[in-house]
Amino acid sequence: MIESKTNDGLLYLISMQNNTTKEVLTYLIFLPILLGVTGYIFGPYYAKDLFHFTVSFVLTLIIAVYGYKRKSLSIDGAMYSVIVGHTLTFANAAFFSCLITFFLTGSKLTKYKSAKKFANLEQEHITGGRRTYLQVLCNGLVSTICAMGYILYGGQGITGAHVSRKQLQYEFIARLPYIHPVIFELGVVVSLASACGDTWASEIGSAIGGVPRLIIRPFGKPVPVGTNGGVTLYGTIASFMGGGVIGIAYVLTGIILNLYMSYSQGTGISLDLQGVYRVFHFFAFAGIVGFLGSAVDSLIGGTFQYSGINDRTNKVSENKSECTQHISGWDILDNNMVNLVSIAIVTVAVCCVLYKMDQ
Repeated sequence: MIESKTNDGLLYLISMQNNTTKEVLTYLIFLPILLGVTGYIFGPYYAKDLFHFTVSFVLTLIIAVYGYKRKSLSIDGAMYSVIVGHTLTFANAAFFSCLITFFLTGSKLTKYKSAKKFANLEQEHITGGRRTYLQVLCNGLVSTICAMGYILYGGQGITGAHVSRKQLQYEFIARLPYIHPVIFELGVVVSLASACGDTWASEIGSAIGGVPRLIIRPFGKPVPVGTNGGVTLYGTIASFMGGGVIGIAYVLTGIILNLYMSYSQGTGISLDLQGVYRVFHFFAFAGIVGFLGSAVDSLIGGTFQYSGINDRTNKVSENKSECTQHISGWDILDNNMVNLVSIAIVTVAVCCVLYKMDQ
């Protein structure tokens, strides 16, 4: 046992040495700064609801440790997932349900037929299913910002009650143009549905989707599995289903909590057709968002992310070299940045459309 622990420690030190200085500085210096800023901004909210703060933090910490032990998260990915998860959970219980649905399904699908996926990719893409801090941030940054906006603009959790403009905690928020918390609430659901839809499409499409075809020019051209901008029928269907499960997680959490509140208040429990309609409504809405997230990600990835075939290994690579033949995309963005940009575009676009429709 002592020898095993020693070997594990040596392997960890070696992996730390292999990281770039920028990565080490990011999660050893930027992480405490981020924690300090978060604590300063939300300190008054935490003080008012210390129980909720404690439950949110402990719950997300347990899940991060579980993800690390199950090799779904790297050590730095686990640290940053605590911040993302705690912020969403403290803001709204339904946000936590959406996040945990995304995390669990994404982790399972990443490991599904992993040998087949890795057989088509260069070694630099093989992560063993562990999500790093960059993946956590790029997939969760938009939803975290929306959750922060939801808290700062007076969202009151799953009940749907919101404070008035005069009751906002900070004066600088009251001076800014008022945004209803529902917009931020939708932003969280949309961003997670977009990320989940793209994850499902990528993992299922590369595992069972067959030959991908480019979604950019030359449109419909067959390309190797793993090529940015390549889509499959099964992957497209999976993107809708991946977004849909986020919608179901969101609305079911609301229904369950409302039933619990009714039971605790002694008013009785009753299910009506309106609740069933909301489940199907949010499944369809979030499914469409998941499809859009996958499509936008493929468009941006196929255009701004380099894909080439390595002549020596006959595998897809994102790194330009003398032995790679170009398939698609310019060498501008990496996969993490493509995820972040596509999620942001879909979230802003969908929320703007819904806001205009409500006017």
